[in-house]
Amino acid sequence: ETMRRFTWNLFVLTSLTFLVGCGLASNLTSSSTGNFSSSSGDRGLIAYRQVQTRSTASSARRNPYQKPRSLTDFQDYTFRDEIPFFRPGVGDYVSSGHGWRNLWGRLDFHCGVDVVADAGVSVLAVTSGRVTFTRTAGTRGGVVVYSDGRQYTYWHVIPARGLRDGARVRKGQRIGTLANWGGNTHLHYGVYLTGNDAHPNARETTNCVDPMQLAAQGLY
Repeated sequence: ETMRRFTWNLFVLTSLTFLVGCGLASNLTSSSTGNFSSSSGDRGLIAYRQVQTRSTASSARRNPYQKPRSLTDFQDYTFRDEIPFFRPGVGDYVSSGHGWRNLWGRLDFHCGVDVVADAGVSVLAVTSGRVTFTRTAGTRGGVVVYSDGRQYTYWHVIPARGLRDGARVRKGQRIGTLANWGGNTHLHYGVYLTGNDAHPNARETTNCVDPMQLAAQGLY
């Protein structure tokens, strides 16, 4: 039984490597979003995400979506402009990272990062793309930009005046300002690999990726 399981896991990992190498990973199908666009530039990430969320990959790496038995408190760390959603020097520190956290006494999976900054500072588009969602509702407001197979989310943001769904934005353009949440004022920024589906419902826990890992790989 142990040898059969090892052989199967080895087959899965070998198949994944082959798919990524041949550029065919974009044809893998998400649970809800259909076929991914081959022009997304995220073929490797998408392929890994698809296998990662299946039980056959459980031995390849601990599933980050499985609730942990215990949770260490997140340690704040200085934001060093790793992601250009603020002007340089505006962001203060990362108050919550991507992954499991303790939120008001319960385990919660956090799809994104929270970066503390002053209320009213400008929020900039990390990439050029098309606005697919805006909501003006104070701390519950935000903007979603779709670009090349990804949805970029900016929450706790007051959208810029005149910014509407369907509008085109360019990288570095001001898309809103940070809403005032008192001592909890921060930007929540997330990235979702939704392929050719730009609809807001395509965003799921199983297709969000760690924005800081993307930054470390130079994918912005």
